[in-house]
Order: sequence, then C-alpha cells, then structure tokens
Amino acid sequence: MAIKKGDLAPGDEETYHIWLNEIEEMLASGNKPANEALKQMKGSNAWSWYRTKVSWEKQAVTQGRYNFLVDMKKLKQALTRRLNRAYREYEKVTGNKLKSKDIKKSEEKAKLAVEEHRELLDALRHMCPEIRREEIPFHRRSTFEWTIKEIKEKIDEFEPNMEALLQRFERISGGSRESIVQYDKNAVKDPLSGSPIKKKIYSHDRIETVIQSLKKKRARELGADGIPIHVATIMAENEISDEEGIAMLRALRNGDVLSKPVNFDTIIKVEEMAFSGKIELEEALLLVENSSHQVLISAIYDKKIKMEFAKNLLTELNFSSHPQATARVVNGGDLNRVAMLFGIVPTSTTEPEESEPEDLEEVENKSSSAPTRRRTRFSD
Repeated sequence: MAIKKGDLAPGDEETYHIWLNEIEEMLASGNKPANEALKQMKGSNAWSWYRTKVSWEKQAVTQGRYNFLVDMKKLKQALTRRLNRAYREYEKVTGNKLKSKDIKKSEEKAKLAVEEHRELLDALRHMCPEIRREEIPFHRRSTFEWTIKEIKEKIDEFEPNMEALLQRFERISGGSRESIVQYDKNAVKDPLSGSPIKKKIYSHDRIETVIQSLKKKRARELGADGIPIHVATIMAENEISDEEGIAMLRALRNGDVLSKPVNFDTIIKVEEMAFSGKIELEEALLLVENSSHQVLISAIYDKKIKMEFAKNLLTELNFSSHPQATARVVNGGDLNRVAMLFGIVPTSTTEPEESEPEDLEEVENKSSSAPTRRRTRFSD
C-alpha cells in the first residue's frame, strides 16, 4: 500500500532529504563509524533502512511516519555528536579547526593528533630538568592546555641541553647513549605486526643521576690509587683525564705526591682552585711558592680579591717575603703605608735606558746637588 502525500505532515519530505544528505556526508568513508556510533541504538529501524536502501516511503509506512522520523533524527544526532567530539579533540591539541564532515577521516585525524600530543608531552616531561619543572604544568590533575606547536617549541629549547648531556654521558661512561634509553610504555601498536612501536625516550633526571653515580665511582677509584680525595673529586667532577690531572698534581707538589705538604690547608685551597679552572697552573705555582700567605690565599679562594691583584702584590710590589704585610692589605690596610712599615721596595719592572755621554754629565751635576726624596709607586 503506497503512502499518500496527505498522510505526511508538511515539511516531512524536505526534512528527510536534509537529514539524509547530512548523514550521507558524515558517512562518506564507509559505514563503520556509524555502526560504532549506533551501538547504543540497537534495533534502530532507521539504520536498518539505511543499510538495506529501502525507499523512505516504504520505511515510513512500515515503521510509521512519526517513529521513522524520530529514528532518523536520533541517527543524525548520534553521528553529529561523534563528529563534534572529533572536532573538539583536534582543536584542543592543535589549536586548529577541522573542516571535514566525514566522521571517519575526522576521527582518524583527531586520534593521530591526540596521540602525537601525548607522545610530545611525555618527551618534554622527560627532557625538562627538575629546576625548570615549575615552568610547565605537569600536575596530574591539571589540564594541560599547550598545543602541539607550543610543546614542540619547548622541546626545541631543551634539545641542545639534552644533546650536551648525552654527549657527557658517552664521554664519562665510555659507552653508547643507547644504554641509557627508555621506551614509551604506552607505545602505539603497529597496525600490520600488532607489536608496540618502540619510541626512544631520554630522561634528563635519570641521565644526570647516572652521570653523578659514575663520577662518584671514578673519584673513589682515583682516591684508592693514592690521589688526594679533594683532587680526585674535582678530577671526576670536571672530567679531567688521568694524565692531565696527575701531571698537574705532581707540578703543584713538586713531584712529591705522597708526603703531606707544609701549610696543607692552604695548599688544598690552591689545588682546588687550579683543578677547577679558577686559576691558571702558573698562578697556582706562584701561590704554592707563597703558601705562607694564608690570609691572602684564603681571600682569593673566597673571591674577596682577584688573582691578578695578588699576583701583582707578590711579584711586582715585592710582598712575597712578608705574609703579615699581605694579611694587613687584605684586611683593608693602606698599601703604601704597609709597604713603608715593612720596608718593602717594589721590584723594578723596566730596565734602565742606555744613557748618552751628554746625559751622563747632567746626571753627575744633579747628583752633586742636594738630595731629593725618591718617588716610588707607593707615593701618593
């Protein structure tokens, strides 16, 4: 029995065709997404009709006009919800909007974007040093609102530091960075083989922990071989080779590395500054020769005075034989007065120029005149 136009309400046919076109557009890639979307709509007559391509007039007569249109509306709403959810997920992680009305394509794009976002965020979490964690909201309960682009920019910022850290690990361990790699526990499965796709993850904090452990191990080994523990610690920390470190130690100890040097506490400070690169070896040797100047060396160690000033004081100004004088200068004494009190005369830094015969006569004439006070570099 054919349905009559009069049995339908005004606009029924127009509404049906609008909904049908929208459903067709959303299902352009196939029926699978729609089938999944309609699991909650078991026994949907509208869906049965769509799959069997029964004419809408016959379906309307069989099911009843009202029920048929209600099912059609539910079908459209269910598919629209899926499409909108894919839109929201994609926009949240990328900052861009999807334009496709194809459910399958939209959901695939959203899924890939969400997965990429998760992987990048996980990589960033591992790359971020602990001291910079406050810059990034890694709290489990908080919503991470950075887009994929923003996460990539942050990763690019941390990348040079991470590469330098990996190179340090390879130098110290003598092995490959592959030995320190971690793999993503939530790795996506390969669609063909079904096995997880392993993605390498390098953890900044873990690598730092391993490096510190290796340094402590080397320091213990150096100490066990007879190198002073403070030197062994600095050699391990600053990655100083055995050859370079032992040669420097022998130079500072004048070849005797077993005996305890005079002014031991002061010598330790000099060695620490030399091995950590705060002063040059030549400067360290000068301080070792003047190790009795404990106040002066402690002031250099504590960064109260500069090495250049101390060097000038011990050499050009000739304070090397007067530890008490350098102590008074370090404690704020007037340089000129202290020099005069201790009878210190500065060492000449320039050789006298050769005099012409005429100049010698002038010098003799001047020498016969009344004596004058010699102006020194300590004069005001």
